[in-house]
Amino acid sequence: MVKEFILYDAVYGEQAEQKRIPIKKSIKDDIIRNQKGKCALCGLTFLEKGIYPPDFHHIDGNPKHNKSENIEAICPNCHRKETYKQWLDKAKSTKRTRSLSYNPSTALRRFAS
Repeated sequence: MVKEFILYDAVYGEQAEQKRIPIKKSIKDDIIRNQKGKCALCGLTFLEKGIYPPDFHHIDGNPKHNKSENIEAICPNCHRKETYKQWLDKAKSTKRTRSLSYNPSTALRRFAS
């Protein structure tokens, strides 16, 4: 249980401290149009699968950087994977190796309820 809290804090804690600037609707619409309504990573068509609106992912991980070249529309599954990859890269660079074998979906499910 303690490991899950540490991981949850490591994944979301620092990002939560940064203030998110809402992405303008016009930027979101342009991104979806440019991607032809598909996930930028797996190619899933959002409307066909009932995923709308899609998740918008900041490629550089900075929630304040809302330029269209830094944002991609992705499905929730890909968004979870990308967030975990970003955390894993950060954990490796800060020597947080004790929790690297952790499964992120367990923590996400636990804290989503």
